[in-house]
Amino acid sequence: MLLQQPWDFIVLQDYSAMATVRAGRALYMDPAIAACSRVKRAAELVLYLTWGYHDGNERAACPSSDLPSCFPLGSLAALTDPPCNTSAHYHDMTRSFECMGYSVARSYLAAHTTLRGVSRVAPCGLAWQIVRGSTQIPSDCKALVDANYPSPLNLSLPLRAPAGTLPHFMLYRVFNGKTRTTIDKHPNVAGQYLNALVMYATLMRKCLPVPLRRFPLAVPPQATGRSPNMRWRRCSLLRRALLRGVDRHATNGTCAADPMVAAA
Repeated sequence: MLLQQPWDFIVLQDYSAMATVRAGRALYMDPAIAACSRVKRAAELVLYLTWGYHDGNERAACPSSDLPSCFPLGSLAALTDPPCNTSAHYHDMTRSFECMGYSVARSYLAAHTTLRGVSRVAPCGLAWQIVRGSTQIPSDCKALVDANYPSPLNLSLPLRAPAGTLPHFMLYRVFNGKTRTTIDKHPNVAGQYLNALVMYATLMRKCLPVPLRRFPLAVPPQATGRSPNMRWRRCSLLRRALLRGVDRHATNGTCAADPMVAAA
């Protein structure tokens, strides 16, 4: 079995909307993480904290469940409480990128602190908030999300790295159809590269050893209007803010040694 191999790390990610449904986490996500923890060997479990959809769940009242066979205990829509088909509660909780991203983050960070065997969180979704220029989580949806947890989050979100903000830069795949343009929930090349930077920093506890300028597709010049040096500095400042934020969450307010200082 794969879990019996002598891995250094095992990275786990769930369906994006799963993290936003309390009963879904209880029935699917948390048991799956716990099961992996019980049977793995010496590998560290790392949770892949994903991002909110481009406009959150703004256009739908209920969470999606793309493949019914993947949800044998009930679809996510059926697991919402109050029911999303008769109540605006779920929509209001996930109605925007910031709201959905906060809901996803709370779920993965809660799993990190409450489930045995989880060593680290790769906060990719928090990096997306920085790059997209999120400045605050709306108080109404934040309150709805926080009501699902017994205690407040020991981390102020969104994380702040002003020099890492590229609010008009597209991280999602975009499909141009005959009648309309659709923004997918999955990352494009730049989004994938941003996730790779965060994942590398999470696993290795240091910045990427290869100069970022060698990956020109990460931040194409036409997308930012900035000089290359400014773009790479933004990336290093972003990684620094992420590591500080996650270390602060994991150590109850005490920042761990910051390996990103030399990157800026």
